Amino acid sequence: QPPRLHSFVHTCSPIEVRRLTSQLRFFRFLLSVEKAPRDELIAGVIRAAYTVRDGERSFLVHAGKELVRLIGDDYEMLSSILHRIQD
Repeated sequence: QPPRLHSFVHTCSPIEVRRLTSQLRFFRFLLSVEKAPRDELIAGVIRAAYTVRDGERSFLVHAGKELVRLIGDDYEMLSSILHRIQD
């Protein structure tokens, strides 16, 4: 059970996940999070969306390109995210 503070949080439906992950604009927001393991968070989101999208390879390619665009200068983080996606 989530703490009462987070009782309003719920799991997105597959349709909501597809809509949310169609543009990947939220990556910029996730990258701005400072008090969480961003690489694990982003990788987890990508893995979950990939599952909901029935293994749609084009989604992974699109997500990878967006990550390179946003954090291509931070090889350590990019590499960490890509390795965690595979896990």
